[in-house]
Amino acid sequence: MKRIITLSLILTVVLGFTQCKKESARPVSTGNLVNITLNASANGDRSYFLPGPAQFVWTTTTEYINVGGSESGYLGQLTSTSGDGVFSGSINDPAYGETLYFFYLGSGDHAAATDVDFTNQSGTSGELGKYHIAISDGIVYENQNVFNATLNLKMAIARFNVSGFTDGDNNAETVSLYGENVYSEASVNYKTGAIAGTKQEKINIGTADGNKFVALIPSVTSATEINFESYSKEGSITFNTGIQAGRYYGAIENEMVMPMNVTAANRVFFSVDSDKRIAFAKGNLQYTRTSTEVEWSSGTWSFMTNQYDIVENNGAISTDYANQTAIGLFGWGQSGATDNINGELTPNRTDIENYCSEYQDLTNTVFDWGVRNSANIINGEGYSWRTPSKAEFEWLLGVNVGEPVPGTNCRNVADRWLLATINAGGSNHNGLIIFPDMFSFNLTGYTCNDMTNWAAVDAADWTAMEDAGAIFLPTAGYRYRDGIYISEVGSNGYYWTSRWGTSGKAWEIDIQYNSVGINMPFSSNGFSVRLVRDL
Repeated sequence: MKRIITLSLILTVVLGFTQCKKESARPVSTGNLVNITLNASANGDRSYFLPGPAQFVWTTTTEYINVGGSESGYLGQLTSTSGDGVFSGSINDPAYGETLYFFYLGSGDHAAATDVDFTNQSGTSGELGKYHIAISDGIVYENQNVFNATLNLKMAIARFNVSGFTDGDNNAETVSLYGENVYSEASVNYKTGAIAGTKQEKINIGTADGNKFVALIPSVTSATEINFESYSKEGSITFNTGIQAGRYYGAIENEMVMPMNVTAANRVFFSVDSDKRIAFAKGNLQYTRTSTEVEWSSGTWSFMTNQYDIVENNGAISTDYANQTAIGLFGWGQSGATDNINGELTPNRTDIENYCSEYQDLTNTVFDWGVRNSANIINGEGYSWRTPSKAEFEWLLGVNVGEPVPGTNCRNVADRWLLATINAGGSNHNGLIIFPDMFSFNLTGYTCNDMTNWAAVDAADWTAMEDAGAIFLPTAGYRYRDGIYISEVGSNGYYWTSRWGTSGKAWEIDIQYNSVGINMPFSSNGFSVRLVRDL
């Protein structure tokens, strides 16, 4: 069965077909291979597209079109090396009446591919042809010699100005984009002729400049926010009607489509290794009981509303938390996982010290508060949270490392932290302020990384610091290991790391008026938890 198929790629024209039905019809597939020659373009162009035709020109490198059938699925592949859009190849003989789908999946050999990756785009106009999907369809007739079809663009093209994504020396940085409804991989269905976004990894669009072209997989929401980031900058743009197939997105100026400007702001992040960055939750972890039972299943997890919030008070408590609804002090690994001792809310479980010894680190276990509860944290914004490690706190703060050497044994930041009494919410709160790597607030008058005493930070300065990304760990005190009283609220703070120690003990960060350190107390003590997420 030989068919001459003429295809052209257009932006918005509806599929159109010219079909010639012959008198004799083959009702089923023969199972044999049949040769197809396809004339995809008379002038060498795949299609004219508004930014210019250069990105849609057939080349003399091998180009590919995959063929699928509504009954048979993937049927085969056509190739061309002529540069004039003439394709040929053998496909499995389809059944009479079967709908064929013709897939152009971008430059490269995507034979039988069911997933197409879009994570590494150059951002240049000339390479857009590598990163798009176009599909057409038509019904099979016996001995048909001419088959005209329109190949429709199933992606969207967007044009961005990301020239502001530079470092402190104004050097252009590598930019990537991502979002809740921004997809980095498309799934191809050879039986339906449809594509759907699957993975949501970051899409690299190359070095920052004022004219970036990006192929985007359509989203299904009414509004889609696209986030941009480089090492030191971040920004976003929202498409109010989502990402629609066949659309070209840009800024209209004098009836011309120009790049959309992405405003770049300093990115808030904290280095915890030479090549690893995190963001902190904006409040300590809290569990709120909704029943009188001494268990975790019926309550709710959340982050405290303000960074300085504390829910416990100094004094005696009952052994079953009967007089405590909100809980912010936890034994090491007491994430609510229903596994033996750790699954119980009861505070006075010193036997946890032996039980937890088999878990040398909470990382990637259900005993990590973030691993178990990220999906259920009311104000967790859907992120994957986790407990920071001992080594990460050491790098972040430059403590427990001997003499701090920025860039060698701690992050390369001069002002890393400040022991402070902040004025916020009409009250004073003692704790530790941790400054992000790219911090814009003027710290003149403050002595950072100093273990002398609390520095007084007024309400205006604290508001400005927090707006610039500073984190505050309040001195929430601790629950004594036998669970009968809470002490040191407002004077000292203790925060668990993910790392087990030895002899019933685990590592934590210790905050006092004249010291910031990392120590190893008994794991059944009740300490605060501040979760982080990877960037």
